[in-house]
Amino acid sequence: MTIMRIGRVLAALFFFFGILLNFPLIQLFTGEGEWMGIPKSYLGIFGLWLFMILIFAFVIERGSGSNNSS
Repeated sequence: MTIMRIGRVLAALFFFFGILLNFPLIQLFTGEGEWMGIPKSYLGIFGLWLFMILIFAFVIERGSGSNNSS
């Protein structure tokens, strides 16, 4: 994967996750309920944040691995 393509994919993912972390969609996580004493809103937001970091790391590692072999 070329550097330009990696940049485009990362930019698209950034905007996608920016939309997911927007206020109206965060309201889906609010409400009553806890899991092991942790509110659902914290679990939802930090779970999405962790997923976002893992996706970014996967894209960057997959892209850098193909540049080293050429």
